[in-house]
Amino acid sequence: MFDWNRSCSYDEQQKRRFHTIARSRLKKLAAQLNLPQGSFDLRSNRRA
Repeated sequence: MFDWNRSCSYDEQQKRRFHTIARSRLKKLAAQLNLPQGSFDLRSNRRA
């Protein structure tokens, strides 16, 4: 279980897990909304 309230600052492992899990959830949301592949673009800034 991912702790969404825990800070990712200065914690590379937490930050990596956040980006992985968030990306997965957003892809699932796009599928549930029946968005065609290529009609959306998921991006993240891992350095911020």
